[in-house]
Amino acid sequence: MLIEWATVERYLEKTLTHKGELKNYLEKSIWEDLEKRNFDVAIALLRAIACNEHFREGITEQALLNQLSSDFTTTQSLDACLWLTNVGLLYHEEVEHQDFYQIRIPLLSRWIQMQMTEEEIEQCKIFQ
Repeated sequence: MLIEWATVERYLEKTLTHKGELKNYLEKSIWEDLEKRNFDVAIALLRAIACNEHFREGITEQALLNQLSSDFTTTQSLDACLWLTNVGLLYHEEVEHQDFYQIRIPLLSRWIQMQMTEEEIEQCKIFQ
């Protein structure tokens, strides 16, 4: 049975806005760890993917590289994709010789968006 976002959105939003284990885990165990590592490229990558959830199959590697190219080298971006995939935060799939990425934890995408302004979200939108 497929559960639609509209059905559970109200309940899940509460878990991310109120103090709780899930909110604390996303903030302290994931995000703060990336900040402590000064892993800016990984943070930018996660933000870009989170703001582009409308691509059901994920975001192409090339679209991500294009989005991040003004701030990071191709090598930095690809290394971050690999690292985030290896630690289980990203899902990577190759389809017809194209690499696609998605955030593996759906609520992480929503939490990231909640930390961003509307303007920041719009700046992260990718057109592929």
